[in-house]
Amino acid sequence: DKELRIVAARVPGIEQALAGQIVRFVQAVRREDLKKKPGIAETLDWARALVGMELTDLRTDPAAVQDSLLCLLKTREDQQALPPEVTERLVGKAV
Repeated sequence: DKELRIVAARVPGIEQALAGQIVRFVQAVRREDLKKKPGIAETLDWARALVGMELTDLRTDPAAVQDSLLCLLKTREDQQALPPEVTERLVGKAV
């Protein structure tokens, strides 16, 4: 997948498993009813944030994943459209 290759190449120190989870999660987010669907720039921002928090798996720290979505979702409406229960469902699809 092209997006996975981009994330792996542009995010120093990211583990392949986490990169795959991130890409699958973002692809699932794009299917949600959002005003501004995240692009590759937002995906890279979010991936860098997760690596900076030393996450290696999206299931490890649900609260940190939820808080970090500010990097991925740029509008307040979109942030509100992904409450923790929706995020948890999407993480389940991504792992």
